[in-house]
Amino acid sequence: MELIEYRNVCLQYEKGRPVINNVSFALEEGSITAFLGPNGSGKTTLMSALNRLITPFEGDVFIDGKNVKSIPLKKLATMIACVPQFSSPSFAYSVYNMILWGRAPYISYMPKPRDYQIVDETIERFQIAHLKDKPFSSISGGEKQMVLIARAIAQKTPIVLMDEPTTYLDIKNQIKILNVIRDINKSDGATFAITLHDPNHALYLADNIVMVNGGGAVKGKTDELMTENNIEKLYNVKSSFMPLYDMRYMTVDYRN
Repeated sequence: MELIEYRNVCLQYEKGRPVINNVSFALEEGSITAFLGPNGSGKTTLMSALNRLITPFEGDVFIDGKNVKSIPLKKLATMIACVPQFSSPSFAYSVYNMILWGRAPYISYMPKPRDYQIVDETIERFQIAHLKDKPFSSISGGEKQMVLIARAIAQKTPIVLMDEPTTYLDIKNQIKILNVIRDINKSDGATFAITLHDPNHALYLADNIVMVNGGGAVKGKTDELMTENNIEKLYNVKSSFMPLYDMRYMTVDYRN
């Protein structure tokens, strides 16, 4: 079932040239979709149209048949959680309170026991109990990224947007995050839209790929779209694919 639909969407930066031009595709409920493309291609811009951070100057975006323009922002916050690339809160929140902030769409006055329970469960799931009392501003970049992802998961939304979620993370924690995303997708049925730089992360994680470049976007099944020819068109580099256990792995010719 199609949950998200981009219909003839055109996007641009404020008073700038168009970045995305007349793009249409749909994302299925319960799927993981990776947005791939070179820097500046519009991956983040395209994804940001979903939670109204950017408004199309032409075309529309729909969630479950409803135009996102017509969905009140508080309601939208119960439908979509977002992990940005960067976050610099104005106040010295503790890690615990940063994750509790993810419960804000459901809190009218004070957090309820259920909100604290979800935060505690999320902290345990991400294995970051040792950070919970530390100021968010004092922890490392990789730790901050883990906390931002935990905050989004604590929001308990059916859709999760992630902009480069493995940024700042070492290899061990990159693997941890990719596996947490897969686990949440399978156990909770959440739909993920994720921008990535590493095509191998997409090969491991994603059901579908959206390749973004030159103002356009092409969506397809990961196994079908991830080819040497398409990678060369997208990034202008030579690549090859080889089997690795039950998946494929991409290598790049560094002499390009």
